Amino acid sequence: MFVIMKNFLAKIIAFSFILSSSMAVAKIEVNVGAYDFKPYFVLNDNFSLTKISVDKLNQIQQKYHFKIVVVPAKRRYQSFNEGKIDLMIFEDQTWGWKKIPHYFSALPLMDGEVFFARKENNRDQNYFRSFDKKVVAGILGFHYALTNFEEMPDPKKLPFRFITFPNADNLISLVLKGRAEVGIVAKSYLNDYLKRNPLSAQQIIISEKYDHEYNLGYIVRPGSPIGLEEFARYLKTVTLDAIFVKEARNIGINK
Repeated sequence: MFVIMKNFLAKIIAFSFILSSSMAVAKIEVNVGAYDFKPYFVLNDNFSLTKISVDKLNQIQQKYHFKIVVVPAKRRYQSFNEGKIDLMIFEDQTWGWKKIPHYFSALPLMDGEVFFARKENNRDQNYFRSFDKKVVAGILGFHYALTNFEEMPDPKKLPFRFITFPNADNLISLVLKGRAEVGIVAKSYLNDYLKRNPLSAQQIIISEKYDHEYNLGYIVRPGSPIGLEEFARYLKTVTLDAIFVKEARNIGINK
């Protein structure tokens, strides 16, 4: 009797293992595109909003496995078109998506690109009224209203010199060193940066006007393994999660 029971239990365990393994294999993989966009995505930072969102998406359902796929900012459109990424979170439709087939839905999150400069005795808000003949710095692969949302604007059409740096850390550091007179960076990132570097707050003057403000949302590729409406239901749960709400509040993007 003991041997029979032992064999029976062994079969149950084996069946359970096979069942769980098949369920794991059966999960549909969804590739979530991400690029260096502080504070929304920072490589090797588990508390960036993209990482928090993807972890939560995988916790709240068993049908899909959401996987972060890191791409360069300026190549995200090509990767999206080629089906290498299925969706992106924390995007705005004005950022080069107009000619690319996609579905978009907004999130209750507002942010914007703000101007800043090195603080000097004669600089106040009037310094940001005109950028003529100034050196203005943005981030490589990003889009700005100041350059008509063109990633690589024609320098002959601009009354200022426009240069780019690989990421926000480089940009802020080099503006403070005088390599550029005006920088453009996400207000959320500047808030986060000044919290981490309080001494820099004494060296920076921040414009009261934005280059542009944006209502962040998510973009889903036609033919994606998950549709816009189904993803919307999952993401609504994510944005109500306490960890997500806390981080969004910390960087000042809640509506």
